[in-house]
Amino acid sequence: MTTLLGPALVSLAVALALTPALRWLSHRHDLLDVPNERSSHARPTPRSGGVAIIAGIVASLALFGAWRDERLAFVLAWGAIIALLGLVDDWRALPAKPKLATHALAAIATTLLADVTLSRLELPFYGWLELSLLAIPVTLFWIVGVTNAYNFMDGINGMAAIEAIVCGAAYAALTLRAGDSAGATLAIAIAGAAAGFLAWNAGGSIFMGDVGSGVLGFLFGVLALRLARWDVPFLAAMLPLFPFLFDTGLTLVRRARRRERLFSAHRTHMYQRLTSLGWSHPAVSSLWGALALGCTAVALGWDRVTDSSRAGMLVGIVLVHAAIAIAISAAESRRGVSD
Repeated sequence: MTTLLGPALVSLAVALALTPALRWLSHRHDLLDVPNERSSHARPTPRSGGVAIIAGIVASLALFGAWRDERLAFVLAWGAIIALLGLVDDWRALPAKPKLATHALAAIATTLLADVTLSRLELPFYGWLELSLLAIPVTLFWIVGVTNAYNFMDGINGMAAIEAIVCGAAYAALTLRAGDSAGATLAIAIAGAAAGFLAWNAGGSIFMGDVGSGVLGFLFGVLALRLARWDVPFLAAMLPLFPFLFDTGLTLVRRARRRERLFSAHRTHMYQRLTSLGWSHPAVSSLWGALALGCTAVALGWDRVTDSSRAGMLVGIVLVHAAIAIAISAAESRRGVSD
């Protein structure tokens, strides 16, 4: 892991130095997120911090040569397109359909040309399940789903940055263990850049914005698939992202049951409901970070335990997340909030 110290420090230093400069420029040119009834903040706040994260990642990859991996370079090119789209969306509020179409196009291009198609799954007690004709549809759904889930979960201070630190470090360890040095450099660069940004974001003085959350979701989605191509079981690779995926999935199911528009703005994610119940942003973000750490511990030990242990840990992870969801609903009921 010492080989990853350099990329981590470079991305951290760039993001740490650039974030306050972006904050100053945003205030100077009045590029601010003005709060409304659905906002989690009370004062106009810059939301360009994702630019600092991207700059830190790019600087690290450029200095340490990970861009020479052709497939990774292709992924980064599409990541830049998603970031640009997010930057425009931060200031012009684009409709959902064009954004979703761009994410789908990025997913299609990446699936076909970056060699990340998920062709099989390893299941406890079953072995390898060949996806066959479902391989490409499942891969596309995963990339688009993670890209949007990460964007949905960037709603309070520290949430998306802490997840990026944990997930980036987890993927760095898994990719390095698998022998994918370029993937490990990208993953640790993400973690370092997120840490540099978090130093300013934790207090709420600047937000990540869609420019950051969209590209992070895209890169993590692709890294999980890339791990699967390096013979890391996909169930293990997806675990660091599970807290975000569970919250997003449950929220979409609840909104669909109520026949609400799935992509309209709202405050009904689990983490948002906790803040409405009085939890502070640091407390909620720390809880989700702890969940991600627990899932990461299982992912890192996946290949060292039996099928019974793997199945038990998966069930345990789901039960813990479900228990939190039930506790939130119970607290809302006590306060007279309808489910």
